[in-house]
Amino acid sequence: MGRPWVYGFIFQHWSSFAGDDDQPETNFTDFQYIIRYILPKAWSVGAGPSITYDHEAASDDRLTVPIGLGVTKTVRVGKLPMKLRAEVHYSIVRPESYGEAWNIRLQFTPVIKSPFIK
Repeated sequence: MGRPWVYGFIFQHWSSFAGDDDQPETNFTDFQYIIRYILPKAWSVGAGPSITYDHEAASDDRLTVPIGLGVTKTVRVGKLPMKLRAEVHYSIVRPESYGEAWNIRLQFTPVIKSPFIK
């Protein structure tokens, strides 16, 4: 993280390892890339869509790759800072039998002081 650019990624993977044999197997990967450009007056522009891969789906239905753009504004609600974000994503690669072409993300995030930093 740094000014004026903020970038990074979040990687997650879910996999079945125990449980009811009657339930379908889970083997799913999610990779969220984040890139934002900080603007004056608590604004930023950028995106944070999630690329997903369902290892258990049919070969034509496994991968979703969205691209997008959005804006973020930090405001105060009383004394609490709050990040308000709106993004629009379009999936340039998506499952053939299901999956959205467009996605709108609205996010409201309270900003709290880290308990780990003194």
